[in-house]
Amino acid sequence: MKGVSTVIATILMLIITIALAGMAYMYIAGVFTATVQGIEVIDAYCDRGIVTITIRNIGTNVITSFDVRQTSPPDNLASPYQGIIEPGRTINYKDVCFGDGSRSCIYRITPPLGKSATATATCIEKPQNLLTNAGFETGTWGAAGDCCCGYCSCSSPLCSFPAWWKCADPASSNPADCPIAPSCVATATGGVCNSPPCTCSASYDSTQSMDAAEGSYSLQLAGVNACACNAQGASVVTPDTNYTVGFKYKHISGGAPSYCVWVCGCNICYPSGSLTYTGGWDYFETTFQAPSCTTCLLLHLYGSLGTNLYDDVKFVKLD
Repeated sequence: MKGVSTVIATILMLIITIALAGMAYMYIAGVFTATVQGIEVIDAYCDRGIVTITIRNIGTNVITSFDVRQTSPPDNLASPYQGIIEPGRTINYKDVCFGDGSRSCIYRITPPLGKSATATATCIEKPQNLLTNAGFETGTWGAAGDCCCGYCSCSSPLCSFPAWWKCADPASSNPADCPIAPSCVATATGGVCNSPPCTCSASYDSTQSMDAAEGSYSLQLAGVNACACNAQGASVVTPDTNYTVGFKYKHISGGAPSYCVWVCGCNICYPSGSLTYTGGWDYFETTFQAPSCTTCLLLHLYGSLGTNLYDDVKFVKLD
């Protein structure tokens, strides 16, 4: 019996040893996986509203992307990261932290695998806005323009086009600037168009609205069978440089709010698009790199075959 007990004890000890070894392996493997895909924040600081976060790849694999969320202040969206981080290398991630006065700008950075890292920077100054009258407190950005090159933007098949096409400049005679339809007559606030080549009556205007997200006024763009738009150019333009555009908007009727950054020299809208809306004031923000062919950047906001409001517009050079 004593011999049998010894064998049983030996078997139990072996089972316990194997179990402990397995648990140790799982722990070490978990730590190793985190290390392979790990990141750490080396530094974070703010200069004139631009936050710079230095991030190191502490793993052995190349990191091709990571998710960045700005958790504070509210109404701020983090710009996406584009690029790679080689093992052992660092990169500087930049973002605009909008707000007034002293504010803590907090970011949560998450790699595809491994733990998230948190970065905090304190900003005091406002970022430099490259637009003037961005809150529309002193008026609109001028008379509204129409959006369809050479035609009124009717809703008929004759004038079908994307709602975020570049808007016309009423003061321009350059075809490359997409002037308003020849039959449109400029008024104090916009234009009216109701003769060939249009098949429908169209009107569009820009006015101040007392329904404001910030301050006393916002920009109201209203179009009947037309988009109606206002535009303003950034005061500083550098090719191959990152910019952040942000604004608050509210849908009233008709088509969805939409925007276009017209890139002179390249003659493209980049970026551009229609925006989702809730019925109240919403916030949009995007970061983009100006192409090498850029000579100017013009932000266009649209009424989009209806009425939309815009306020608190920001255009900031990120680099």
